[in-house]
Amino acid sequence: MPTTTVSVSSPGPAVPRRRLEKPILLATDGTAQSSGAFAAAVAIAAGGTRRSDRATKLDVHVVTVCDAIPVVVPEIAPVLPHQFLEGRRSDMLSAALDQLRYNVADSSNWSVAALSGPAAPTIAETAVEADASLIVMGLGKHDLYERVFGSETALRVMQQSRVPVLAVPQNWIGIPRNVLVAVDFGPASLRAAKTAMRIVAPGGSVCFAHVAPDLGLAESDGDELAAIYQTNLEEELERFIGAVDVPADVKVTRTALYGDPARTLLDRARTQGADMIVAGTHGLNALARLFVGSVASKLVRGAQCALLVTAAPTERREERGVR
Repeated sequence: MPTTTVSVSSPGPAVPRRRLEKPILLATDGTAQSSGAFAAAVAIAAGGTRRSDRATKLDVHVVTVCDAIPVVVPEIAPVLPHQFLEGRRSDMLSAALDQLRYNVADSSNWSVAALSGPAAPTIAETAVEADASLIVMGLGKHDLYERVFGSETALRVMQQSRVPVLAVPQNWIGIPRNVLVAVDFGPASLRAAKTAMRIVAPGGSVCFAHVAPDLGLAESDGDELAAIYQTNLEEELERFIGAVDVPADVKVTRTALYGDPARTLLDRARTQGADMIVAGTHGLNALARLFVGSVASKLVRGAQCALLVTAAPTERREERGVR
């Protein structure tokens, strides 16, 4: 079945631009790969939330986590001396403070803390405790060494977090302007799209893409089943876009794609020149966390641009946070 991209105006009445309303949690490992995360947090926090037409900066909580070191020799973790762990935590705090001084001109709304524990659950739990609207962190690299020694922390946070997670490459600057939103019509997908609308740049563009499996439908224009499917899909996409509250100053397109979801989305992001892919992830149970073959996992491991991943809302207060 052919792929088509259709330009659409923001459905319904013009929607005023809305910003994030709660603090940002920035997770750093103290290395250069977190530089992009600092740039993203600075830009997003500067937009802040609007109160009486006055832009107010968001608070940013920077955290670095002293994980129990050794993935390689886990048996030694329980017997590491307390002084060693405290020294490592102190070093990580110093590195985070150095990053703050180097990357942030006005740090009046910023705080820094060094925590101890397993990195991913600690970051996810801290974000909930801080009532954060967004977790920002480095995307990491994709080579084997980096995976073994922690660059997949972003993936593990996404799998466990109830708070939206924005992972950005090291060279990231500013806020996203060219966004690809993966649409599966579920609540996680809708929440992810709404979060993306809070941080997309004014004058930016957003493409809403649904990836359908190749069902063997004939590609000829005269195929009745293919035509019905295409019509129903376009209607569903229109309804989805209408529920997202797209700002009036953002250009919108929608497209139907066919094939393997992750590979197709990554290919589309490259051809579109997207600087951010947006996707929802399903569930926070143990099976979902371990299911590394999921679309979100493949996107993390293959993306060359920023990636915003959001779980479905679990409470009404979380859903209100992205509306």
